[in-house]
Amino acid sequence: VYICSTCADALQSYSFEGFNLQNGTQTADGITLGTELESIGNSLDAKIYFIKYGFIPTSDCTVDVEFKSPIYNNLSSLSKVCGMIEQLDKNENIDFSVNNSRCGLHTHFGYKNKNLQDAIYPYYNNLFNPLNTFVDGLSDTKKIEIFGSKYRHYAQSIDVYRPMKHENWINIQHSKTIEIRLFRFNNATQYIKGVKVFRAMLSILFDDIDNLTETNTKIIGEKMLKKFRKEYNL
Repeated sequence: VYICSTCADALQSYSFEGFNLQNGTQTADGITLGTELESIGNSLDAKIYFIKYGFIPTSDCTVDVEFKSPIYNNLSSLSKVCGMIEQLDKNENIDFSVNNSRCGLHTHFGYKNKNLQDAIYPYYNNLFNPLNTFVDGLSDTKKIEIFGSKYRHYAQSIDVYRPMKHENWINIQHSKTIEIRLFRFNNATQYIKGVKVFRAMLSILFDDIDNLTETNTKIIGEKMLKKFRKEYNL
């Protein structure tokens, strides 16, 4: 990959949301994925790798670079780059780190380009508070074992009255995605398992996304919690 020095130093703004590059064949269930990977260090080698794989380097005042991924149409496309991320993070000769207390890994789940914000907003409490309450009760050690991180300033226990609050570890601040903010990239295996678990949980919601009611969202919320507990043996 050729990249000139000007482009290598350039960062899109933090608010950049140009997720136009589609990656991989869309699965039948219509679920899409995207990541925002916060990193420490300004390695040109790391930037070249990420740009090669369709990521956009953006600015973020809390870290050095936030890399925003393409829209992944299936999990295997995302899995391929996670090994690369782990290798870069562990390479002592490259000025790049993601397993750092300053860094987060924000994962976005979409569904058939649908406006999820409108559909979910009235039922946010029913859908996500059961899981949130359970995670609240986990020790910091267990949170780190599952997510790679405990609660932090930009990934907090959710405010059920403010579904679009930026700091909620599950939020709907973006119209077409559900954002999970509690992950941190410790290693590829941990993160891919987490994405698989949340993908399976949210598929329960997406199956009824066009027919949500006060009654069935309470059931869906409990089903998602049950799935989470089963997958993590909790």
